[in-house]
Amino acid sequence: MIIDAHAHVYEILAGYGARGEYRPLGKGRGIWATGEIEQFFPEEYGDLGFHTETLKRLMEENGVDHAVLLQGGNYGFHNDYAAEAARKYPDKFTAVGTLDPYGCKAEIILDRFIREYGFKALKFELSQSWGLTGYHPGLRLTDPCFAPILERAEQEGMTITIDMGPMSNSSFDTDQLMVVQKQYPNVMFVMTHCFFPCKDGKNDYRLQKMKELAADNFVFDIANLPLFVKEPCPFPSQQEFVRKAADFVGAHRLLWGTDLPCTFLRLTYREMIEFVTRGNVFTDDEIDLIMAENAKVAYHIK
Repeated sequence: MIIDAHAHVYEILAGYGARGEYRPLGKGRGIWATGEIEQFFPEEYGDLGFHTETLKRLMEENGVDHAVLLQGGNYGFHNDYAAEAARKYPDKFTAVGTLDPYGCKAEIILDRFIREYGFKALKFELSQSWGLTGYHPGLRLTDPCFAPILERAEQEGMTITIDMGPMSNSSFDTDQLMVVQKQYPNVMFVMTHCFFPCKDGKNDYRLQKMKELAADNFVFDIANLPLFVKEPCPFPSQQEFVRKAADFVGAHRLLWGTDLPCTFLRLTYREMIEFVTRGNVFTDDEIDLIMAENAKVAYHIK
């Protein structure tokens, strides 16, 4: 079985962040309020958005059984669309919600997510480049606005997925993770992208931080890692990092994912799968854990 633990769908690109609002122009690209034009996915995969049916078809073509639909402000919040995908294809999709913790009705929204949508996980894109700290400078998980959200997640036994952005972002702060991890032991935390490993000479630091956080309620996804280096498949330097990460924190704490559809600009679905399955880097048991079994636990997939 293969579970893509980090994918995205959106009816129409409607991002908002540090660069202001994003207006889709068609063929997978659009313009930010700063005037920057950005291509979010290849035009053959959609026009104004990357749709559920497109992802479903691509999964079937590549032998991917299930996908976790995460969200972030870079694309816009699409809670209803993700929930609709999970309702229509419960065997194919698990939807994860998101919201702005500063919103005065955040608790009302969260309650609806749990009661009506059945969300068992939330994602917070904290990164300065793509998420909440781009327009809420200095935002941290330890801030008072997060307390009622994390308390409800603790009561419900939910998963909280976090993207802090790369180390160059002001949003990068592992201390906040250590605080909430201990404060909310009934919450499963997923840290995306393993702190963005690359060839900057800081991977040992990333591995050490992963080891410090590793616990029963803290896991890491390896989505998008091949995109951080310019190497042919199966991306040997990133395979080496993930091998070391498995040795440091255990293969049972690593989740495979793709970060589709932005990764299609440089990678194929097959290449992203072979990042883990090619090269005899991992044992068969480790592959089963990383490619599916860990995601089942982290995202409550039956």
